[in-house]
Amino acid sequence: MKFFEKMTVFRRIMSAFALVLGMTCAMGAFSLFEVSQVGEATRDIKDKWIPSVRHSLVMKTQLNAYRTSELQHVLSATNEEFDKYEGMMGEQLDALKTSEQVLATLLTSQAERDAYRQSTGLMEQYLSVNKQLVALSRSGDRQGALAMLRGESFKVRHQLEKSIDQAVAHNISGSDLSGKRVDAVYSSARALMAGALLAMGILIVALAVSLTRSIVGQLGGEPAYAARVASEVAEGNLAVEVALRPGDTSSMLYAMNRMRLTLAEIVQHIKTTSESVASASGQIAQGNADLSQRTEEQASALPGDSSQYRRTRRDGKTERRQRRERGQACTQRSDFSRAGRRSGGRCRDDDGGHFKEFRTDRGHHQCHRRHRFPDEHSGVECGSRSGASR
Repeated sequence: MKFFEKMTVFRRIMSAFALVLGMTCAMGAFSLFEVSQVGEATRDIKDKWIPSVRHSLVMKTQLNAYRTSELQHVLSATNEEFDKYEGMMGEQLDALKTSEQVLATLLTSQAERDAYRQSTGLMEQYLSVNKQLVALSRSGDRQGALAMLRGESFKVRHQLEKSIDQAVAHNISGSDLSGKRVDAVYSSARALMAGALLAMGILIVALAVSLTRSIVGQLGGEPAYAARVASEVAEGNLAVEVALRPGDTSSMLYAMNRMRLTLAEIVQHIKTTSESVASASGQIAQGNADLSQRTEEQASALPGDSSQYRRTRRDGKTERRQRRERGQACTQRSDFSRAGRRSGGRCRDDDGGHFKEFRTDRGHHQCHRRHRFPDEHSGVECGSRSGASR
């Protein structure tokens, strides 16, 4: 049964049909065999026993008719009567020999052959006695003919009739045996066929129940219910309740129920994620609105910053021009100071202090300007310009 459960549905159905077909063919073959037995016994009765009985009875009938003709021949007084009864005896003898020849072809057993040889021997004796009787009757010796008719002829005819009766009884016995054989074959065939039909019915019911339970077990329920559940899930109804049998962990309905639960979890997760994405999108939209507002505010304040930048730039140019003029004056004084040291003199303290202050103020201004306008003073270093000037 486990092997049957491991087979596919197609193989199960085909195996069940093949088994039923095989049993049907076996029953048909058995029925044909039994019918052939009945037919053989019936043919024995029809073609052997009944013809044997008929021809045996014909022989006995013709023998009795022949006996009657003999008596009439003995009682006759004219040649016409003798000829008449002799002709009748000839016809009756021909009919008797014809039946005897047919009976010879129907012999099958040794007992029948022995009875046939005995009857033919007695028939020859009877015909020999009949010739003597006819001769006595034609000669006018009626008393001698009657004595022979009642004596030796009667004795041989009685033995011949007894032999024929034995053949008839044997044929009737054979016919009865064939009839009993037919009855036995019919009874056994009927019993065996009834048992085979019962066994086949039980097997077919068992196969049908096993096949149905197997298919329903794989489906987990009726096919119509499984189709309805699949249709509900296909239409998006993930809340449909799936009725499972107790202990069902491998059927199609169980797998569909797992699929339904998994899809419901996936849909719930997607719904939660979508809500999070929608919330984040709202926050991004709010941030974009705030950024746009600040951009508009900065854009509206941009003209005032531009005018302030131009004023600062103009003031810077003026300051640089003034410092450049003061630097030129300091350079001239430095030249005078170097000329005085060569001549042994020194610059005045007021000029030297003024120059030192100028240098310090000039370096600080250049450093401050480099940080504010790096594109215009890329080559200026803070604190090192004054050394280079010296």
